[in-house]
Amino acid sequence: MNILGIDIGTTGSKAVIFNENFQVASEAYQSYPLYMPDREKKELNPREVQLAVFRCIKQCCQNGKGKDVKAIAFSAQGEAVVSVGKNGKILGNSMVSFDTRTKDDLAKLEELISAEKLMHLTGLPMHTMFTLPKLMWLKRMQPHIYDKTWKFLCFADYMAYVLGAEPVMDYSLASRTMLFDIKNKCWSNEIINACGLDITKLPKTAPSGTVIGSIHKDLAQELNLNPETVIVTGGHDQVCCGLGAGVISHGIAMNSMGTTDSIMCASEAFTSGMQQKEFNIPCGYYYSNKIFANHSFVLTTGSIIQWFRTKLFQKQPPEFSWLEKELKKHTSPTEMLFVPHFSGAGTPSLNSFSQGSWLGMGLDTNVVELYKAILEGIAFECRLNVENMEYAGIVINKIRCIGGAASSENYLQIKADILGKEIEQVDVKEAGCLGAALMAAYGVRLIQSYHEVLSSKTSVIREYFPNTENFKQYSTLFKSYKKLHGWLDPFYLEKNQSTY
Repeated sequence: MNILGIDIGTTGSKAVIFNENFQVASEAYQSYPLYMPDREKKELNPREVQLAVFRCIKQCCQNGKGKDVKAIAFSAQGEAVVSVGKNGKILGNSMVSFDTRTKDDLAKLEELISAEKLMHLTGLPMHTMFTLPKLMWLKRMQPHIYDKTWKFLCFADYMAYVLGAEPVMDYSLASRTMLFDIKNKCWSNEIINACGLDITKLPKTAPSGTVIGSIHKDLAQELNLNPETVIVTGGHDQVCCGLGAGVISHGIAMNSMGTTDSIMCASEAFTSGMQQKEFNIPCGYYYSNKIFANHSFVLTTGSIIQWFRTKLFQKQPPEFSWLEKELKKHTSPTEMLFVPHFSGAGTPSLNSFSQGSWLGMGLDTNVVELYKAILEGIAFECRLNVENMEYAGIVINKIRCIGGAASSENYLQIKADILGKEIEQVDVKEAGCLGAALMAAYGVRLIQSYHEVLSSKTSVIREYFPNTENFKQYSTLFKSYKKLHGWLDPFYLEKNQSTY
């Protein structure tokens, strides 16, 4: 029996068929555009996402490879929701996580319910990235769409619904909406009523790994799938990545290095105290309804590297292979300070007004040093998050890295040198798809526990340890970075107030 895991990202979707030993049997990828009509707006067309996912499934399952698929589950970006009408029609585009048009709605939310109350109920800090302010904006600015919406579904729930399942959101994605009562495992009437929203527009909820339906027979034929394929709840992309990377106990953190840079740690306790609030550390459900995930994140990382190559060097962007080769010659810190806030700041400040900064350049600064400064700046931001998570009582002994950027030996060594932690490079190419596939397999009881699979599945390719001298120099630079951070946060808040 095979399992199909699908990861729905911000700029593309990946589908992977895994065999009974969770080895890759077939895979496919399709991209789609991220629309940015102005500086604040970043959105996806759900129809384009749906068609891309369909193409992925069809390609992945061609030549008879889909006939043995027993179950399917989705990993998906959090926070973004699809407005679905009663007839299943898509009513508009979806705001992604780093869309910041909802700043006024967040300010209104703070008047309606305290940040302390929200953190206590939902495990989430006040920020524009979460679903609640997006729904408030939709009701205020596009009431014709809000009123016609039958259900607001995250992309994982939406695709499962389109394929034939009930509209059901798993606990890990519900944990990212700022509408979910974590302790009681249900939508929060207190928050929904305070914000004047309609609870009937929200789907049912269930733990990851729950069977919620089976595929429509006509779609099964169209997509080359087994007509008996069962649909199972998957999870938030970082949750699926963490599970796929084998992070199933505390002490080991997962670092997903892609469009964004996220660090996730597992915990057996739901933590929503003052330290979590002070450092804006979201806490929600992990792969089980008894285990929790603590998150920190840098909103723009891989996207900045893409910007660096394509915007600054439009005619002849430097090849990654060349940059990586030249980077090996630059083993010492650059002594530049780069702040990666190209779409606002992630944790710990969650300052939606913050912007990118680059300090310490000179006439002798070359392109490789600029590139390395970007990597250092992202790693400094990660160190801020790691230190704050540890201060809040979260244990981090080593960090397991996955994602496209985790293939760079130079980058992983920079992270080890700046964080002062052991870094593990693991042999998992599609952690999000694997995590979703594991949830699907668990749902149809092809496996009885995740531990039994991951204990033998996860293999470490290489370990990176901090260079003592570099760590010492970077620690001195980190003090300057924190001072810069402390100055920039109020600067951009004041700049925004004077502008508007």
